[in-house]
Amino acid sequence: MVAPSPPPPLHWRALPADRGHTFGTIEPAPEQYTDAEEAVRRLQVLLAQTAAT
Repeated sequence: MVAPSPPPPLHWRALPADRGHTFGTIEPAPEQYTDAEEAVRRLQVLLAQTAAT
């Protein structure tokens, strides 16, 4: 028996899938890209503040 693969950390993918497996991911809505970019910006600020202390 083959063990099931773990779910992807993100449910959406950044690039379109031309061929092959997508592992259950979907293309995100534009708002989701905006939310992800904002989260990365906040994380960058937090990490910079943590490194400075």
